[in-house]
Amino acid sequence: MNNMSKSQSIVAIFICIVIIAGSIFFSKIFFKRYEQMKKYGIETEALITKIDKRRSGSTNNKVSYSYFLTYSFIDKNGGKIIGTEVISKSEVPMYRNTDKIKITYLPTNPKISQSSESLHNKNNVTIYLFVLYSIIGVFSLGLIVNIKTLFKKQQES
Repeated sequence: MNNMSKSQSIVAIFICIVIIAGSIFFSKIFFKRYEQMKKYGIETEALITKIDKRRSGSTNNKVSYSYFLTYSFIDKNGGKIIGTEVISKSEVPMYRNTDKIKITYLPTNPKISQSSESLHNKNNVTIYLFVLYSIIGVFSLGLIVNIKTLFKKQQES
């Protein structure tokens, strides 16, 4: 690592900057939507129309699945809206077709909706994501400083 070229340093710094920018971008999107749902969201009742199990990938010859809860509701303007939410495998037995659930949607864009329960559970997720993005940012900044220091020492010798 002591023989790091200038181009390798630039590439490493660029990768760190992309990681930092990506972390900031995704956290802003997540937090903005979460805050909008908490502040402006309208809670209503929705009807579960389907529970899906879809293949989501495979690793080491082991297939993995994702589970989706599809529901419909009527927005404040009388329009029928279809929503889908990812649920965990352990949540699947909690739901049945034609069950009613509470959902929250944005009145400005009713297609943005989620179950009220998952929205309330996101309080903890928000904190964890903030901590994760902060750690990624600090780690990346540390890498940038370390790479610059190594490059500077290499130039001096």
